[in-house]
Amino acid sequence: MEAIIGTVSRAVRGATKKAIATQRNALFYSANREGLPLPMLRTIFLLIACQLLGEIVHRLTGLALPGSVIGMILLFAWLALVPRERPTLTVVTGWLTAHLAVMFVPAAVGLIDEGAALKANGVGLVVATVVSTVLTMAVTALVFRWALSRFGPYDPVDTEADTAA
Repeated sequence: MEAIIGTVSRAVRGATKKAIATQRNALFYSANREGLPLPMLRTIFLLIACQLLGEIVHRLTGLALPGSVIGMILLFAWLALVPRERPTLTVVTGWLTAHLAVMFVPAAVGLIDEGAALKANGVGLVVATVVSTVLTMAVTALVFRWALSRFGPYDPVDTEADTAA
């Protein structure tokens, strides 16, 4: 049984990787004459620009929201106004998420320098992390339950539109 599950799992992973690679090639390598992957660079620039603008707004206005949250709100507004950016952004953020572990290396190295602070406040940090994680999971479950009862399950087939036509 485990051999069958392993075989199916490898096949699904292989098919998924192939589909992602095909989509990535279509979006990333529609290059200009210098061979630069313009959609990828443009999308990364958009992410960095939203982050930077969020930080600028935070520092100029003194809002209680962090600059990164303001940047996410700006990115959301941009995607609402310019929906053609969504497919490229999906591929780029998928790639960034796949390599997220590498991005935590500098933070982990920085923690090593803070050994004394971790020793003094380590228990409090662990308790705060566990409590906030449990609260986040509970609130997410409650919001999901409320949304499901309010809006019902997602039905991708719109039967009313088919009968009206």
